[in-house]
Amino acid sequence: MFNLTTEWNDWNSRVDHGKIRRQRLEGLQHEMKSEGVDALLLTWPENLRYACDLVVPYGVTWATRYAAVIFPEGLPVALPGGGACEPYKDIMHWVEDIRPLPVEPPNWVGTIKEVLETRRVVDGKIGIDILPFALGKALEEALPNASFVDAEKILTVARMIKSEEEIKAIREAVEVAELGIDAAIRKTTAGVTEYEIAAAAIATMVSAGAEGIAFYPIVHSGPAAARLSKLPTKKRVRDGELVIIDLGSLYNGYHGIVGRTICVGKPSEEQKKIYKTVYKAEKEAIDTMKPGIKVSEVDKVARNVIRETGYGKYMHANVTGWGTGTKRLEPPVIGEPEMTKAEGEEEPELKPGMTIVLEPGIFCRDDPEVGGVRLSDMVLVTNTGSEVLTKVRYDEKLLGET
Repeated sequence: MFNLTTEWNDWNSRVDHGKIRRQRLEGLQHEMKSEGVDALLLTWPENLRYACDLVVPYGVTWATRYAAVIFPEGLPVALPGGGACEPYKDIMHWVEDIRPLPVEPPNWVGTIKEVLETRRVVDGKIGIDILPFALGKALEEALPNASFVDAEKILTVARMIKSEEEIKAIREAVEVAELGIDAAIRKTTAGVTEYEIAAAAIATMVSAGAEGIAFYPIVHSGPAAARLSKLPTKKRVRDGELVIIDLGSLYNGYHGIVGRTICVGKPSEEQKKIYKTVYKAEKEAIDTMKPGIKVSEVDKVARNVIRETGYGKYMHANVTGWGTGTKRLEPPVIGEPEMTKAEGEEEPELKPGMTIVLEPGIFCRDDPEVGGVRLSDMVLVTNTGSEVLTKVRYDEKLLGET
């Protein structure tokens, strides 16, 4: 269990987390000024972590029980749940103003109003991320001269391009995820359950210092790999089956994500063929990535490889990838234009400092005994091209000659 009385992992990291905090705050404040926003009222755990390194120890379970207020100048105000306020004062030495919040959000109005009055913005433009309906109505009544706007654009633009220190932090998160998937792969033998494989991954990542998991590990074997079911089950892996393993770590506030497909026993020729097709789609998409390339071009390259091999109707139905950082799913989305851009806006282009997960796949729904294949890699867009951050091996048996 997370211990609020001790420092979190950044004390022994290779990363300058103080520098990351300052850079993230400066980036947010720059976007606030550009948008004419006088304050940000944030409650969602990922946004709190990004804005002022306020850790919500139980993740989304305690979403909208913690908050922070960010201003265009000066330090943020952190608002942890009342019972946790004193330990946070001992830990969060980078924030001067830490105040307790009542347990129920509708009762926060007085505290938030006091914070805004301190900076004289009770009649300003206030950006919000996610608020309970009752709290939103109460704030409108308490601050009749304020205007409330969506903070998502400010947050998205600020965190899309990662700094050098953030990239170091992401590399650490990827390393932890790689430990998890290595443990899962070693656990995957005929007779073990999907649950046991997922448990091996989680235990390894937490033992390595992960503060959480990016999502519940995906472990699909045999027919489940053909359907890409959402959760592992008590099904036991059988000899000759493909097993999709996809997982992620949350380490010092950043996500590391990796996915591999392996075969238990001897693969069939069809299994090797679909694996090599997905592998080629992944590699060619990565080779396409460089500054200035539209996201739809990367998506198109991956899909064309799959179509040209005759598996078009079985390829991944959603997008080919997305950005990740402190938020697990963030822009840019790697997909077709209608799925990746807002109405009236230009299609996104890749820029140096973006960190993106790519995960093309083939899922043989009509022949579930063949199964399915998905490969997931994290890729950094560099000044001249791209760098693959994930180093986990691929299945040599499936890459063998057909």
